[in-house]
Amino acid sequence: MSTYVISDIHGHLSLFQNALEHIQLEKKDELILLGDYIDRGPDSKGVIDTIFSLQEKGYQVTCLKGNHEDMLLESMQPSFMGLLGVRNMSLEVAESFQVNRSEKLPEKYQSFFKGLKTHYRKGKFLFVHAGLNLELDDPMQDEEAMMWERGWYEDVPWIQDKVVVHGHTPMVKKHILELLEDESENRICIDNGCFKDRGIGYGNLSVLTLETMEIDFY
Repeated sequence: MSTYVISDIHGHLSLFQNALEHIQLEKKDELILLGDYIDRGPDSKGVIDTIFSLQEKGYQVTCLKGNHEDMLLESMQPSFMGLLGVRNMSLEVAESFQVNRSEKLPEKYQSFFKGLKTHYRKGKFLFVHAGLNLELDDPMQDEEAMMWERGWYEDVPWIQDKVVVHGHTPMVKKHILELLEDESENRICIDNGCFKDRGIGYGNLSVLTLETMEIDFY
């Protein structure tokens, strides 16, 4: 059994499908997705539909909530008057789902977004989309930080023997590999900014294999 971790797909269905094809996911494996399935890419709906298809076929897929899903949920509130596309959510999302307001999304998509977790534990590993509020005695009390936090890499005793795996803040391939090579590092970012230009060290969808702590880029 293998555990694969992917973050920040951002509507890039072709990269997601390519990664799935290469890892040859089996039903005994687990796929952990760290959020930001939507926005910035051309096929947000296709990414969610692929997740649905995997789950319906019996694959183990654990899905966390990213800040872009959080923004979408906020826009569903009755008091929110903006269109789907406001506050860093591109019009590509609206075009992908063919709606002009988030509350017009079909119920199965709304239920999916509303049901997303903000964190997940597996052994010594803690998975979040973004980071942790390490100013708190118990960072697990701040769910917003798990979706939005940046600049949180500090030496804080709370981490101790845990390893936090996250995305949210794109990191060049070289630096991601350096984190994985450092056995003392207990915070690992796997977001290579798949929507960015590959010529400057970004532009891939990365897949972390948890058991070997090896990462591949697609």
